Amino acid sequence: MEYVLINNAAGEARIYLPNTNQVMMDNSGSSTSRDELLTLCLMGRLDDLGLGLYGYTAGATETVEDGLLKRTFTTKNQGLAPKVEIVYENYLPIYCAYYNAEGAVITKTYLSKYQRVGRVPVPCRNTTISYVAKGDSTIVRTIYSNLQADPADGMFDYTIPEGAQEISINDFLKVK
Repeated sequence: MEYVLINNAAGEARIYLPNTNQVMMDNSGSSTSRDELLTLCLMGRLDDLGLGLYGYTAGATETVEDGLLKRTFTTKNQGLAPKVEIVYENYLPIYCAYYNAEGAVITKTYLSKYQRVGRVPVPCRNTTISYVAKGDSTIVRTIYSNLQADPADGMFDYTIPEGAQEISINDFLKVK
């Protein structure tokens, strides 16, 4: 599916589908650009994947198999996973797991295929597995390609065309 995502730090998002001239709007605040992976990389927050922005504190760091490092982050903030583990290879995060209060993994993310954009390493392949219910999961794979630093690109000034049909999240999820 081809789409254009426009979001901001306030969490307002618009997803435009150019093939159907439809737009889905989300003003709930849940899609802030502040925690987008690319933004975190450019802000220098790759080491903690932005967890510090949400009140997590770094705890123990240990060496695990094959010389990988694992760091544990915790928070007491209600509504957030109380524990997160990040595994690093060559000081770059390659795996992240969020745990619920009972100690079960609720989300896993695998980060790979790092590419330098300017001086910033960016994981260009990310797979997130969310365990939404017992025996059920959702898998989202994101692949970034052709990343460039400071290109002359009209997409920076992109605006959704006038007259795009507004659709609900339910209709958006039906688009293939």
